[in-house]
Amino acid sequence: MSRITYTPLVSDVRGKTGDIVFSAWKGRGTVRRRVTPANPNSAGQQQIRAAMALVVACWQGLTAAVKNRWDAEAPARRISGFNMFSQENIADERADNWEQLTPANADVEPAASVSAAWNVSRVEVTWDIGEAAAADHAYLAIREAETSVLVFEATTTDMSAEVYDWELELENGTYCVYLCANHATNGLSASVFTTFTKS
Repeated sequence: MSRITYTPLVSDVRGKTGDIVFSAWKGRGTVRRRVTPANPNSAGQQQIRAAMALVVACWQGLTAAVKNRWDAEAPARRISGFNMFSQENIADERADNWEQLTPANADVEPAASVSAAWNVSRVEVTWDIGEAAAADHAYLAIREAETSVLVFEATTTDMSAEVYDWELELENGTYCVYLCANHATNGLSASVFTTFTKS
């Protein structure tokens, strides 16, 4: 895809000429060749659609604090917070590893690690806050791996946590656990990520 640079004489180009399509979005002008796919429902396209559905589901489940972090970073790219989140999390066209729930912020050191395991009747989550400031809080979220549905979230200053099944009412399956440092001034750090399975 090509990009159009506007001049004082040309400020907008849209429409189709032959098989060339001109469009504009958020102040960006683009030009591309119109291609009719031979198979509009190929396996690859189904995979991308499924990945996008996961992106949307994950975004909808984010708390306001996390969404605000994306919205604050996105204007530098002239896109919305949702679109920036989508770009970062759909890069592998599968969106099956949600390692980056928040954009990286050099002013907030991420937690060093997070681990989680199912132990008889509860989820045991532990983490190392690493070089994060002592006053930073930890933001913890647990999601279903296949659907990205949020099943638990908390903000805490503790270094470890035990989340009991009666709180979550988890069904058998694989779950994703995310942890990021939350600083009152600088916002959220990049997240660290792990999984556990209840069977």
